[in-house]
Amino acid sequence: MLKDLQVTANAPWKRRYRLPMTYAAQIAAVMPERGLAVSNISGVYQLFTWHVPSGELTKLTTRPEGVVWGSLSPTGTHVYYLEDQKGNECGHFVRVPYTGGPTEDITPDLPFYSARECCFSRAGNRLSFTAATDEGFDLYCVDMNADASLSRPRKLCRCSGKTYPPQLSSHGEMAVITTAEGINGLNFHVVAIDAATGQEIAQLSDGEQSSLEALMFSPLDGDMRVLATTNRSGYKRPLLWNPRIGERSELLVDELSGEVLPRDWSPDGLHILLCQFAEAVQHLYLYDLRRQALQPLHHPAGTFASLSERICFGPGVILLLHGRTRRRPRS
Repeated sequence: MLKDLQVTANAPWKRRYRLPMTYAAQIAAVMPERGLAVSNISGVYQLFTWHVPSGELTKLTTRPEGVVWGSLSPTGTHVYYLEDQKGNECGHFVRVPYTGGPTEDITPDLPFYSARECCFSRAGNRLSFTAATDEGFDLYCVDMNADASLSRPRKLCRCSGKTYPPQLSSHGEMAVITTAEGINGLNFHVVAIDAATGQEIAQLSDGEQSSLEALMFSPLDGDMRVLATTNRSGYKRPLLWNPRIGERSELLVDELSGEVLPRDWSPDGLHILLCQFAEAVQHLYLYDLRRQALQPLHHPAGTFASLSERICFGPGVILLLHGRTRRRPRS
């Protein structure tokens, strides 16, 4: 016999859709006790500061339409996000102090644009972002001064093809973008650009039938190696590329089936955290760059590295940041 459908506000099927979610967690590179997360535990998705040692979340933004992307500066002093017009995803990047306070428009002289996140040099001396307008995808750099003030945005280049947010080297000398510029379709190649002059340094492509994606620079000073992926084999596989000297090397992961995605560098630049996805199961590995060897990691069962999760090296540990939390925030 069929049961009557429950339509009350607290019906179980409704509560499933309202399950609190926390995602896009990140940790300040040089102040690891400070973190940032996006959560709807207060009713609408907002940015929350995250005190990493205690796990406590504190709501930072209160926009009625919510905020679903944010970027934490390496020093943990400011949080950056796109302030749009009632959720239309078009506006300006602003920043707000980590401890709270008024927002500051960091591109007041630019027309409105669409963008997702800012990228920072690990040294905290430069930020970069890709701004999408009707004219194309513009790559900008902003110098971050010792007194926390910002320079005027400096446009490095414009791409007509879809272009993802850039990655910056440790001291911001170089930016690498993933772009479909000059390709008929959505297969991508990567381009390295001098972040001071906008001059192109090098390109890396696997042809118009394959896609490359730049993910992150080495954390070491002066190390221009970029972690990237290629789907040339049919699955995404990790590689290292040094645009300065034109050197490319594949990570030796042939023993793993399915996609193998790099997720982070160890702080000493000697290991890479990898996530394998095969037959709907995900596993984590540490890749030793010196020995070119894989070490499987024991971790809780579950799914990692999806849209609502992040895997990264934290202060002395590997953090597996799941997408759900029931932690009650402070007001």
